[in-house]
Amino acid sequence: MLSRGTAPAADVTRWAAGRLAQGVLTVALAAVLAFVLMRLAPGDPLAALGEDRPLTAEARAQLEARFGLDRPAAAQFAAWATALLRGDLGTSIATGQPVAGLLLARLPASLLLGGTVLLLTFGLGIPLGVLQARHPGSLVDRLLGGLSLTAWSVPAFWLGLVLAALVAVRWRLLPAAGMADPLLDPAAPWAVRAADVGRHLVLPAVTLTVVSIAAVMRYQRAAMRSALALPSVLAARARGLPERRVVWGHAWRNALGPVIALLGLWLPLLVTGAVFVEYVFDWPGLGQLAAAAVAARDYPVVMGVTLVVAATTVAGNVVADLLHVAADPRLRG
Repeated sequence: MLSRGTAPAADVTRWAAGRLAQGVLTVALAAVLAFVLMRLAPGDPLAALGEDRPLTAEARAQLEARFGLDRPAAAQFAAWATALLRGDLGTSIATGQPVAGLLLARLPASLLLGGTVLLLTFGLGIPLGVLQARHPGSLVDRLLGGLSLTAWSVPAFWLGLVLAALVAVRWRLLPAAGMADPLLDPAAPWAVRAADVGRHLVLPAVTLTVVSIAAVMRYQRAAMRSALALPSVLAARARGLPERRVVWGHAWRNALGPVIALLGLWLPLLVTGAVFVEYVFDWPGLGQLAAAAVAARDYPVVMGVTLVVAATTVAGNVVADLLHVAADPRLRG
């Protein structure tokens, strides 16, 4: 976090350099951990290539040489890291396609789902948490607290299956899987295609929002309770300011810190969504790609997704620090 008061340019530069170094180290450690765990996990990365007919010893040897699987693990990691420095994420073992292309193809779907979930989670969770804090112990507080705790306890994949079974299969109100209707004319107007994507987005977005919103509500409630007891807020009330201005103009900004930190931790949701939810609804995002890659032991794809998630996590923490400074006047000059 930046120091209080007016930070000299040198302090800002040192802070940025330090965070960059920490970020690079974090991403590197995540890559090493993913590499080691995938090599320790049972399974054959070439198994998917021999589904149609068993691989001959010669064909297997050629494939192992092509993907570098015939070398020691340390040499494999060194080759992967060297290629990464050149901007090459490697080639998928299962599909033979460049990993970078696979990630870029899945990124828009993940950004759409993750962005929608973050918007709903924080857009609804913050005012609901404030409402609870303003009426502690009331029926509204107990009701919202009970509902949020119940939602937090429900596994996302189970809720997704229930919603798909009821809303999509039994009631036929929304599609159960995919991102678009495969029978929709590609030449259909933009508004029609956007509406179709929106209908497919509802169930996975609602599933993730329901199981995520409880944390935002509880963090905001606790922080707001503390903020409402601050001397500056009590003084604002004593001056006769309207309650709405006291709550949102004075107390709320002092209660943003924990929620901003939570937002930074959840920014990776923008690119990964939730693996199980994407799998349940067949949403073509990075989470689904990661699940398929782990199941197939597709090492290059797993490493590529790991890099994206680790880098997004680091960026989220930096963004959270900057937002905290912007929201809290005590941390600025």
